[in-house]
Amino acid sequence: MNKLPAVQRGKLALEEMKAEGVKITKNAVSTRGDFNHANFYKKQEEWVELREKVESAEKVWADKVEDAQMDVLKEEVASLKSQIAKLKADKSELKKMTSNSSEERLIVKMTELYRINDKLHAENQDLKNEIKWRGSKQTIRHDETTGEVLEGYFKKPE
Repeated sequence: MNKLPAVQRGKLALEEMKAEGVKITKNAVSTRGDFNHANFYKKQEEWVELREKVESAEKVWADKVEDAQMDVLKEEVASLKSQIAKLKADKSELKKMTSNSSEERLIVKMTELYRINDKLHAENQDLKNEIKWRGSKQTIRHDETTGEVLEGYFKKPE
């Protein structure tokens, strides 16, 4: 390929790159054609013509890439729209299942009361165990300034 003039090598490189479908730029064509990319800026008619062909091929490549990206984005949008539709359907189904009937509100309140009851029962049991293992100590902790009893553990009367 080096025995040909630089312009011919550039034209061949451009045609090869178009056939392969690779990205076409001035630097890529000059590298493949084995000539200095500064030649593209010469005023000779053959270099001007090659430069215009490369620039148009660059635009075609950019449009091709942009179209491919648009296709990918359109697929993503379609996928997201289907997910949104599915979520809306699930939401409406959940609304139907959990309507605001008085029975359901009563069940929710009862569940909350049972939760509070279980919590108080556990706290009560913890306090009983603490008193049991503290033994015969009688402890009173109070605030010196106000006299307020802050904590007190007393032995059970026998």
